[in-house]
Amino acid sequence: MASYTDPLEQATPAADDTIRHDPRQNHDDPLLDSLMIVCKLHNIISSRNVLTAGLPLKDNQLTLDTFPRAAQRAGLKARILQRPLEKISPLSLPAVVLLKNDQAAVLIGWDDQQRARLLATETEGGEILLEREELAENYSGKTIFIQPGHAFDSQTHGHHSTNQILV
Repeated sequence: MASYTDPLEQATPAADDTIRHDPRQNHDDPLLDSLMIVCKLHNIISSRNVLTAGLPLKDNQLTLDTFPRAAQRAGLKARILQRPLEKISPLSLPAVVLLKNDQAAVLIGWDDQQRARLLATETEGGEILLEREELAENYSGKTIFIQPGHAFDSQTHGHHSTNQILV
């Protein structure tokens, strides 16, 4: 009697990765990785494929132009602004700070010693502390402010309320 062998167990490691995982998982895309981290912070379950499907990518990466559209797919509102670090309000966090050399990190706050608390895209959200001066040296001057969006039922204006927020 022949025994059953699971085809996934017989697959080579490269084939196994293709079968089980999104191939973009190992692709360096700082903007997409930042968006995935922000989704996790807001308890939003999404995937790289859902966020990017059909969007015009450049070198298989999100761009600043496509980031807000990808964020919208997760129910988030995103706005890219030129803003000095010292003018980023704690009320606006988490925010994606754009770094030089096409890198990004998610700023979640400042510790008691005024070091930046960052979630690094390279480690899918591993927290690092960085001196304010060091962050300022690497900061491009642009930040993506991103928060959950709210949709209001258009029929509630003056008529009846469904008491629900759609996301």
